Amino acid sequence: MTASIQMRSDFIYPVSGQLGELIFEIKGAEDMAFLPEIIPVAPGLYLSIMTGPANDYPRIDFRVGNAPVTFCLTLSGRFSSIFSSPGGFKEKNQHIGPNTNTIGSLKGAWGRMVVDPSLPVTCVELLIDPRLLHSYLPDHLIADVGGEKQIRLFRGQEFLSYPLDPELRKTALEVLNPPPLMGAALELFYQSRAMILLSRQVELFCQNARKAAGPPLKSEIRDQLAHAKSILTTDFLDPPTIPVLARRCGLNEFTLKKEFKRTFNTTIFTFVQKLKMEQAWALIREKNHSVSEAANAVGYINVSHFSKAFKKQFSINPGILKKDGNPDCPAHGCNFKI
Repeated sequence: MTASIQMRSDFIYPVSGQLGELIFEIKGAEDMAFLPEIIPVAPGLYLSIMTGPANDYPRIDFRVGNAPVTFCLTLSGRFSSIFSSPGGFKEKNQHIGPNTNTIGSLKGAWGRMVVDPSLPVTCVELLIDPRLLHSYLPDHLIADVGGEKQIRLFRGQEFLSYPLDPELRKTALEVLNPPPLMGAALELFYQSRAMILLSRQVELFCQNARKAAGPPLKSEIRDQLAHAKSILTTDFLDPPTIPVLARRCGLNEFTLKKEFKRTFNTTIFTFVQKLKMEQAWALIREKNHSVSEAANAVGYINVSHFSKAFKKQFSINPGILKKDGNPDCPAHGCNFKI
């Protein structure tokens, strides 16, 4: 038997659609009460509580389109995940144990999580719209990748894990054991604890950014990288080679590739590929081009190779988009299913 619950989100994304879903496979279970409890806190901000025997969570499959940033405070339990992303990494493994603070940014990822049956599960999660989180972070932690803002600490879509510090653990326990309040008083209690968690997580982001940051780039190199990005954005349908691009922006090839990835949180190839696939989406969806016409327009001779790249980017086959006229790209949206 497969069960799922859905959270109708008031995330602040302006485009309607599906953020993603988690599917819990339950073997012979009748009681659905163990599924995560979702507590709306504010627009774009939620608390989620998972407690119960580990065998209540035998396997969790997930497919994510857009997604909140997830801060998971694991007090007890052990999880093993294998997941992939259209951003480039394949079959990345992640292991989460007790007393762990895990920060997840899994936009576009899919995979499977298995729970260790020997330990009970006790987790408190803070789910936040990425753009709301961006508003609390200093500008130097936000990168512009193909017109989309991303947090620099994330390398693509992935997890960051840290030990669960005493302050976070104390607040998580308060969320798990709220005082005997009702109505607005209880809502205010959860809001206050969510903001305490968010405040600490923002502090940790800034601390770890200072540790991870290399020496600051000279303004001349920043300008040269911005010029390289501008060239690629203009000429993405026929991009220059790395040696040509390096000469045009006045950098050597090694510095160009290294600092482009560091500055924009993406490789040159992935940046260009994303622009091509977004152009192909627009041609099929908005201009009624055929799949082969869209493929040729973005430089693909082999339609099957194009279809594979398109599905890798958007988790949908271009033929299905053409046939159904689906108005919402799976990588953009505002509803989050779990």
